[in-house]
Amino acid sequence: MLGEIILIDAPEGESLAFLESLDVYRQFSGPAHLFNKSIISTELGAVRSGAYDLTIPSLLQKVKRSFAGGFTMNVLYGFPALTPYPNTTWPGYTTFWFDFTDMWNQVQPAWCHLHGVLDYVGRNQWA
Repeated sequence: MLGEIILIDAPEGESLAFLESLDVYRQFSGPAHLFNKSIISTELGAVRSGAYDLTIPSLLQKVKRSFAGGFTMNVLYGFPALTPYPNTTWPGYTTFWFDFTDMWNQVQPAWCHLHGVLDYVGRNQWA
């Protein structure tokens, strides 16, 4: 990992592939920190448990684990297109056959409550 990380501007991991393991997170982020990479990104929040199943406290726990593992930027998994989709009602087009959580856009039932949560994440990423 150390030999390749210098070639990448902004290394990106993924919580699903890394099984949310702090050891794997640190194995990935450690070399990036050694080379002073300021952005170490992770795609966060993909859980194979069904769509609209991830609670906000669970999402925050995943964010905190990513910070503990050395990531500096969290990108929420799952922002589907908002274009009309034939023969559907709410929530419209949902990617991955409803196998993964969540759709982090206006169709998310908790969307109106996410402003404070995402502000918290943003402030921690900025620090």
